[in-house]
Amino acid sequence: MKNILEIIRKRNWHRQGGAAVLHLMVTPLFPAVEGLYQETGVSYGMTVAYSQKGLGNWYLEKTYLKEMGDHFLKKTKKELQEIKKEWKKRDNIFQKEVQKILSMDLKKLDEKKILQIYKKFYEINYSMWIPYVFCDAYDLTGENIIKERLEKQKITLTDQEIHIMLATEEPSWSQREKINLLKLNIEASKKKNFLHDNLFLAKVQKHRDTYYWYKNDYQKVWSLDLNYFLEKIQKGKEHPQACKQELEKIEQEQQQTKKNKKLIVKQKKIPKNTVELFDFFALITQWRDYRKRNNQISNEVLVTLLKALGEKRKIPLAAMLYTLPQEVLQETIPNKEILQKREEEGCIHLLIREEKPLLLEGKEVNDFKKELDKKLFNEIKELKGMVAFSGKVKGIVKIIRQSSDFQKFKQGNILVAQMTRPEYLPLMEKAAAIITDEGGITCHAAIVARELKKTCIVGTGNATDILKDCMEVEVDAEKGVVKIIH
Repeated sequence: MKNILEIIRKRNWHRQGGAAVLHLMVTPLFPAVEGLYQETGVSYGMTVAYSQKGLGNWYLEKTYLKEMGDHFLKKTKKELQEIKKEWKKRDNIFQKEVQKILSMDLKKLDEKKILQIYKKFYEINYSMWIPYVFCDAYDLTGENIIKERLEKQKITLTDQEIHIMLATEEPSWSQREKINLLKLNIEASKKKNFLHDNLFLAKVQKHRDTYYWYKNDYQKVWSLDLNYFLEKIQKGKEHPQACKQELEKIEQEQQQTKKNKKLIVKQKKIPKNTVELFDFFALITQWRDYRKRNNQISNEVLVTLLKALGEKRKIPLAAMLYTLPQEVLQETIPNKEILQKREEEGCIHLLIREEKPLLLEGKEVNDFKKELDKKLFNEIKELKGMVAFSGKVKGIVKIIRQSSDFQKFKQGNILVAQMTRPEYLPLMEKAAAIITDEGGITCHAAIVARELKKTCIVGTGNATDILKDCMEVEVDAEKGVVKIIH
C-alpha cells in the first residue's frame, strides 16, 4: 500500500467522474492502457477508477495524456483517414455483434453459453475502443495548443470565432436524434391516427432501433422501447408549428456555421496549417461523439449479459455491476456478499501499463482516495476553466451527479456536473449556463453548448466540490471564471 501511495504522490492527475459502476468504468480502461500501447506505442499508461454506490471517478495521469496527445497531433491527414477507415471496419463488426446479442433470448441459454457470448463481445468491444480511445488527451491541452498557434501567427480570434472554427461538419448523435424526432412529430401531426399507420410505425421503430441507447450512462441502461418514442411523438405532434420552427432553426444554424467558418478564414487570413489544426480538433470532437455512442451501446450489451449471468447465480444486477471484466472472463465471479460490499463501501481499481491490475477494497479505499483528491485539489487554486461557449449569466446552482438528480433541475438554473452525457440534454436545454469539472474543447458539454449556444465553462476541476445547490453564481464565460454571489 505504501508503494502505491508513493506512486500516486509523484504523479499529476486529471479527474473525470459522474454516475458510474465498477464494471462499466473499468471495461474501456484496458484497451486505453494496454491495447492502444500495443498498436501505437502510446497510451493512457496509468489509470485509477473509484466507484461507490453508483458514483465514480476516473483519474488519468497527465504525463501520459500529453504524450498521447502529442503523438496523434503529428498525424497527417492521410494517417488520420487510415485511423478512421480502421475504426469503421471494427465498428461494423461491433454493431453486428450488438444486434445479434440484443436479439437473443438469454433466459433460454445456460451459464456456459452466456459466458462464451460475453468473452466474444469483450474482445470485439476491446478492439473497437482502441482507434478512438485517445480523444480525452486534449481535454487539458487542446485550448492552449490553439491559442499558442494563434498567438505565434499574430491572429486574433474571439471565443465565438474559435467555437465556429471548431464546429463539426455533421451534427452530434444527440442532435441527430432530436432532428429526426422533430420530423416524426411533424409527420404524425398530419395523420388522423398515426398509431394505426403501419408505414409510419415502421419509421418510429427504425428511430427506436437507431437511438434506443441514447440515455444510457456508466451507471444505468434504459433500454428505450418503442412506446417511449411513441409517447414523445404523441406529445410533440400537438405542436407542429413549434417543431417546424425548431427544425428550421437547427438547419439554418448548421448552414450558417459553414458559411461563417469560410468567412473567418478569409477575413482573418488564417494560414492553411492553422485551418488544418482547427480541422483536427473538429475531427476529434466528431470521433469522440461516435465513441460516446458506442460506449453507450456497449454498456447496454454488458448490462444485459451481466443481468443474465446474475440470474443464473442468484446475484442481483446491482451487485453484478461491481464485478471486474477479468473475473467474468476467467470465470472467477465473487459471491453476492463480496460484490455488495464493494458497492456499499467502495473500491478502487489501479491499472498500470504492463503490470498486473490491482483492486483495493475495505479501509485502503478511503486512504487511497483521500490521497488522490488531496493531490488533485492542491493543484487547483481557483474556480476557473476553459470557455466552451462564451456569455455571462447569473443563476441558481443545481449539482447534477446522476439521473435521479434530474427532477430538481428547473428552467434557468445553472447546471453543474462532473461531466455531461447525452441523457443530460433536456437539462442543458433548460440551463442558463453549464459548468463542468472535467472536459476540454472536444468534450460532450462543449459540443452541445456550441449547438445550443449556451454559456459554458468546462474543466474547472472542482466545481461540484466547491459549489452547492441553491448558491447564486455568475458564470463569466468571457474570462472562464465562476464567481459565487451568495
